[in-house]
Amino acid sequence: MGSIFDGPDTDVAARLAEQRAAILGLLSDVEVGTASLPTEGTFWRSDSQRTYAARLTELREALVRAWRQLDAAVDAVDRARARLPPGVGADG
Repeated sequence: MGSIFDGPDTDVAARLAEQRAAILGLLSDVEVGTASLPTEGTFWRSDSQRTYAARLTELREALVRAWRQLDAAVDAVDRARARLPPGVGADG
């Protein structure tokens, strides 16, 4: 299996653009997922409710970590695109 950087610069630019679009889609999904989580409240009383609240917190933290990693991936793709010759992949 080759590298994303194998091939003509225009092919590389196209693959990077596809990768960037896919990552941005995942970022959007993570944002929607995070926003859809119930807010924590002080109304948790039973053990099962407290466990549920703890798992929500863990899930929220995992989604924040995923968002940060995906955001860093977009930055990495942008840096790779910036290293391409001028005019290649300049379409966005």
